[in-house]
Amino acid sequence: MSKIKIQLINLLPNFIKLRIISKMFKSTINEEWSTFDKKNLVISGYPRSGNTFMWIYFKLYQPHLKLAHYIHNKYFLLYSLSTKVPTISLIRNPIDAIVSYIIFLESQGKKINYLDRIDYYFDFYYALTKEIYNKKLIIIDFDDMLINFDNTIRIICNNFNFQFEPTPDYNSIKPIIFNEINIFNDKTNIGNDLTIHKPSPKKNEHKQNIKKILENKIYQKRIYRCEKLYRYIVSKK
Repeated sequence: MSKIKIQLINLLPNFIKLRIISKMFKSTINEEWSTFDKKNLVISGYPRSGNTFMWIYFKLYQPHLKLAHYIHNKYFLLYSLSTKVPTISLIRNPIDAIVSYIIFLESQGKKINYLDRIDYYFDFYYALTKEIYNKKLIIIDFDDMLINFDNTIRIICNNFNFQFEPTPDYNSIKPIIFNEINIFNDKTNIGNDLTIHKPSPKKNEHKQNIKKILENKIYQKRIYRCEKLYRYIVSKK
């Protein structure tokens, strides 16, 4: 979607905005989103925040649920909440999420404006600040998910009245889900060391290089704004 279209849509009242966005995306997105109104659960967050891991978990261990995912767009999260579909939004500390997303895009040969990626993080989560207490929304902190995955799933299931089955800890379940991620990467033809949806030595090395660039003062003020928003959301969830 072009920046001009987004700017024009942003001027509209929210209820009209959501309808336009949903129609625009439904004509181009995958089958999972084309039947959005029949979904049991929406999973979405800023890219590279654990979205794929969470999606595959539910796909494997809650196969009866109909899932919608992979639209990293604040309007779709708002739309899902307006239609009362249970919604999970994952949030990761901004510097790691932003750097990972920059690496993902640059590895595809795309020219990236770093300030745009930083602002995208802020805009995405700022849109959720008014929905923090919405009973159809659960915001999951990426770090919390890694530390206590079983409890994260328990909270989601209890909140949305899903059947809860005790889940192995993150380290036990990680190889199973990463194997599914490998299969997914192969199918989507993005399985190189920088675009895969899991850590890799090459990616970690590249992360350090990008982080050094983002230490420049032209980025630091906006990153600080994102960090402040992140801390606020995590404190309220």
